[in-house]
Amino acid sequence: MKDYALYMGDTFIDLGTIEYLSKKYNLKKRTLYWYASAKRHKEQEKGMVVINNVIEINLVDKYILLNNRKSKIYLKNIENIRYKQARNKYKSLKWGNIYIEANDQIYKCKYVDECESICYFLHEEIVKAKNEFQ
Repeated sequence: MKDYALYMGDTFIDLGTIEYLSKKYNLKKRTLYWYASAKRHKEQEKGMVVINNVIEINLVDKYILLNNRKSKIYLKNIENIRYKQARNKYKSLKWGNIYIEANDQIYKCKYVDECESICYFLHEEIVKAKNEFQ
């Protein structure tokens, strides 16, 4: 079996098979395969970050695309971002919904893995974008 290295940003987390990493970090196997895919690495080189095929972030031009690329929202226009984690037996899976308030609308992203950490990441990028805009 093939071993994969798991990183968070530039920080090394662990090394192991997809099955091992999936069980230890409570991640879906398809998510780990996506992390390792050539397409994802090409998108990252262009400044793109794709989260669960729901949220696509362009860190170069400072915008996000939601819901299969139908809604383009510039980070500087986002007024509020919050998440609601799944309840009861699904809480340990660390997935939930992310709500983005922008342009007098609320956009809902359903079933986002690691919704809490993704929400914090998006918040940091929004603050950076707003500071650059001022």
